[in-house]
Amino acid sequence: VFTWAWYDLFSGVLHVVHDNPLMISLPIVGEPTLEFQWHHHIPQDLTSKSFLEVCGDLNMVTALLFVTYIFGFKLTNPMGLTLISTKMIMAYFGQLCHAMSHMPPYRRPNWITSLQNMGIMVSPKEHWGHHKEYNDNFCIGSGLWNPVLTPFLKLTNKIHVMLGSNEDISSYCWLVGFLAMALFDIPVTNYIFVEVLKLGK
Repeated sequence: VFTWAWYDLFSGVLHVVHDNPLMISLPIVGEPTLEFQWHHHIPQDLTSKSFLEVCGDLNMVTALLFVTYIFGFKLTNPMGLTLISTKMIMAYFGQLCHAMSHMPPYRRPNWITSLQNMGIMVSPKEHWGHHKEYNDNFCIGSGLWNPVLTPFLKLTNKIHVMLGSNEDISSYCWLVGFLAMALFDIPVTNYIFVEVLKLGK
């Protein structure tokens, strides 16, 4: 449950970063940024290929993160392995959520529609709100964090303007936040659960 809730927030931050045209020219994040923004022009692309193809975009990233957590951070304790596993599962579950939010109703399995109606997966109606102007409803997991993320994005942009800087600075701050979340979320959570809460030793 924790990872499900966390993934939705993470997916929203990821989406904010990759929807920003400023990121296209940057190394590493440039290619996925271009793909994210191309998706705005052909949103039906997700539904025109198999789910295995949709998941293909994640394989390299999840493999690199897995190796980093196991060999870099040495997270081989039961809690660490559980958190790594659930993060990997949620990454692919998030791809399913996103693809199914674009799937026409007649092609969407009943069990998917039920999960969308229960709020476990983001609904087509809520996600379509993002495709109207691309400035809202960034979360593609369950949509749980949408009411928090968009106001926070607007607030960070206002703060940077008030401080005399432009929104480009805000964009780079979001990028740093995203990269920190992607790399350090599991080690930090593992530390809190094991060392602070004394769970899963």
